[in-house]
Amino acid sequence: MILGTGTDICSVDRVRKIEKKYRKAFLEKFLSPEEIILSEKKDFYPFIAGRFAAKEAIQKAVSLKLLNPAEITILNDENGKPFLDNLPDFLKKNSLPASARILISISHEKKYAAAMVIIEN
Repeated sequence: MILGTGTDICSVDRVRKIEKKYRKAFLEKFLSPEEIILSEKKDFYPFIAGRFAAKEAIQKAVSLKLLNPAEITILNDENGKPFLDNLPDFLKKNSLPASARILISISHEKKYAAAMVIIEN
């Protein structure tokens, strides 16, 4: 059964402008420490835009506004598939059943990053 869905799109240029203006404060507001480390090994701005879109999509899927997006850690498995690293804590905090699964897809295309999230039980 699907409990929620969410999608979001983010401009890579917008992220670039915000990051250049606020630097470390911007990264620490939207990325977890693990994601900041991972961003250094990736195509930096598309990576950040993708994570931003994914976290917005997660918020839409659970129908709430998260106060701290840095509390969500999205990593990639050995095949590159994104997953929510802190899933058990996230499920408890948002009153979702322990059996729920959060599926995440992130795509990048030159100027944009998009993400889709499905929460199923």
